[in-house]
Amino acid sequence: MMKPDSSAQKRSFVILAAALVLAAGLVFFLVRHHERSCPVVVTFANLPQEMVIVGPLPRIEARVKGPAALVERFKEVPLHCEIPLESPQPGMMPICIVSERIQVPQGIHVVEINPASFFVRIDRLVEKQVPVEPDLQHGPVSGYEIGRVTASPPGVRLAGPAATLEKVVVVHTTPIDLAGLTDTARKQAALNLNQFPDIRAVDGDLIEVTVEIREKITTMPVAVDVTATGTDWPVVITPKRIRLVLTGPQNTLKSLSENGEIRAHVDLLGLKPGTYTRRAVIQLPLNTALVEARPEQFAVEILSLDDTAKEGR
Repeated sequence: MMKPDSSAQKRSFVILAAALVLAAGLVFFLVRHHERSCPVVVTFANLPQEMVIVGPLPRIEARVKGPAALVERFKEVPLHCEIPLESPQPGMMPICIVSERIQVPQGIHVVEINPASFFVRIDRLVEKQVPVEPDLQHGPVSGYEIGRVTASPPGVRLAGPAATLEKVVVVHTTPIDLAGLTDTARKQAALNLNQFPDIRAVDGDLIEVTVEIREKITTMPVAVDVTATGTDWPVVITPKRIRLVLTGPQNTLKSLSENGEIRAHVDLLGLKPGTYTRRAVIQLPLNTALVEARPEQFAVEILSLDDTAKEGR
């Protein structure tokens, strides 16, 4: 008869012992009590539709105790607590949280609530129509300016606490960037109610804003030489320059001045040598206009060949 292998018996014993240790550890983990602080979301019952809670609630935490395996589930999941309000009226109202109202699974106990009591402000819920004002940021390209700005709709209906809504006379949109624009643009923007968290837009918060971008109109003084046209005779013009005041798009006037494209001349077509008084003809682009010209008349002397020879001597 063969004797049992002692080494095999030892291995079996070790495996059995390890299994018993793991089982004991699992049982200990399941029954071992553990504590953890968990956030609590508070809601209110019996609040009339014509009333509203004003402002944020304090951060509320509950310390719970129970088997470690159950308590660990509350790492990411907040607890909930519904508090019935008794005869709520506008004003400050005390709130007391009792552990029995915090919803926890069986086997979990609430051992502490912080804070366990606090005040909430209750106000009447009202509505109010207010105008919309677009918040325009940055400016268009140099030489352009903002013209008419319209919002659609031009006003919105807001709902919120009476005391807060009473202070609201206009509501702005979120910022609208106009940088780089040279033409009229239509943009959508939301209402900016960040300053009033207790207020909401009744019919939605998207606004279409139309911004007219137009060339900036300016006036510019400039002096140019007066030349003669329509004759081959030598000419003396007195004075030699004319002072102009022009109006038109800023970029156009600047370009005309820098490139010497503003011209003035006296028309001498068909005239013989002699002395004449003539007005200057100003040549300007269609989108510019002449505001003033000084002098209005010029003395023009058309020289004959004899006159030119005499001046040469």
